[in-house]
Amino acid sequence: MLLLSPFFRIDSIANNELIISGDLQLISKDTIEVCFSWVDKNNLISFTEAPIGTRETKLWEQTCFEVFIQPAGHSRYFEINLTANKAWNVFEFADYRSPQPPQEFANADVLNFTVGGGQLRAQIKFAGEHFKKIKLSICAVVKLNDLPVSYWSTKHADQKPNFHHFESLFIERNAP
Repeated sequence: MLLLSPFFRIDSIANNELIISGDLQLISKDTIEVCFSWVDKNNLISFTEAPIGTRETKLWEQTCFEVFIQPAGHSRYFEINLTANKAWNVFEFADYRSPQPPQEFANADVLNFTVGGGQLRAQIKFAGEHFKKIKLSICAVVKLNDLPVSYWSTKHADQKPNFHHFESLFIERNAP
C-alpha cells in the first residue's frame, strides 16, 4: 500500500491520527483491483450517505477514493471514483480534463466491491481495453467533520489540488 499525503497540512490533526493509503494492481489485460485503507482514530472522516452500490456522478463532492490511470504512451486516461457505501463511477478523458463535463466510460463494470474495517477493495473490468502498462495516481477527496475538505494523493504536482495533472501519474504497473 502506498501512503497518501494531504495537499495542505491540517494543523488540528496530530501525526498518525488520520492515515490514508491505497494501491492498484493490473490483475489481467482488462481488469484492475483497487484497494484503499484508512486509520481514523478520532472519527474525523465524514462518510456521506449516498445511494448504496450504484453508479453515480459527482462522487468527488463527498468523501471519495479516486484512482487515475493512463495507458502508457497515450494522452487519454481514466478517473475511477469509489465511496465507502459502494457508489462508483469511471470517466474517460481524451486529454487533460477533456471533455467537460466528464464522460462516463460505459464499458466499465465493478466485478467485486467490499468495504469494511477501514478498507475498501474493488475489482473493475474495462471491457474492450487491453492494458499492457499503465501510469497511475492514487488519491482521495476527504470530507472532515468540522474541518475543510482535504485532498490526499501519492503525489501533488500542481500549485493547487489537481489530481488530473499528468506529472501526478508517476506510478507504473505492468499487466501480468
